[in-house]
Amino acid sequence: MYQSIEMASRADRKPSATVYFFYDDKSLERGAKSSIGAALKRPEVTGSAGDAHVVDDGKQRIVLVGLGDRKKIDGRAVRQAGASVVRTLDT
Repeated sequence: MYQSIEMASRADRKPSATVYFFYDDKSLERGAKSSIGAALKRPEVTGSAGDAHVVDDGKQRIVLVGLGDRKKIDGRAVRQAGASVVRTLDT
């Protein structure tokens, strides 16, 4: 279990992973890199709420986390997404 979470400036160190959230229609949140488009086209990446996949492009580890239906997003979907991030990074 995590006892604390520390936020570091970009200058301090390179992140161990970058997390992107997306909807089941595979659209990305504003500001997300379009370079992960190839990963979103993979059939196992569905965008279902809580669905998480790790992509390692050789430069960095990327975690793609589904939020489910854009019109039905609620606190439960956000909690599921957050829990998926923790479970994925904890492995």
